[in-house]
Amino acid sequence: MNATQQEFLDDFSSLQDEFERYTYLTYLGNQLGLPDPSLKTDKFMVKGCQSETWLRLSCSHGRLSLEAYSDTLVVRGLLFILRESMQGMCLSDFSKNEFLLLYEQAGLSSLLAEEVVFRVFWTWLISRFSYHVILTCKVFAGRRLACCV
Repeated sequence: MNATQQEFLDDFSSLQDEFERYTYLTYLGNQLGLPDPSLKTDKFMVKGCQSETWLRLSCSHGRLSLEAYSDTLVVRGLLFILRESMQGMCLSDFSKNEFLLLYEQAGLSSLLAEEVVFRVFWTWLISRFSYHVILTCKVFAGRRLACCV
């Protein structure tokens, strides 16, 4: 788990109950900010999601970058955690298991257990994101290790 993921885990762990965790998650959703208008196109829209959600993964010099937005505040909170946790991460360091573990350890699984859609969405989002990371790794495979050492 990287330092940013650990910070999120510490923040969620310090909260007393599910209401505080939910409030913090919506606070994080507000921190995501407004997207670049070029993000909100069909090309970057997450298909099959009830909320409108857009993701754009990019890689520069072997470092990951994510632009994301959703019309749902709770989903924006999840996207904010994902974006901040992996921003600038080296391609070779990405592990979807770390993000799934963060979700469980931060208490988001119990917080959103009644909202099964969010648990499924988080798992699906990480899987989809992992797929894009793998594709990006293939594209940048020759430069990946040199820039991440």
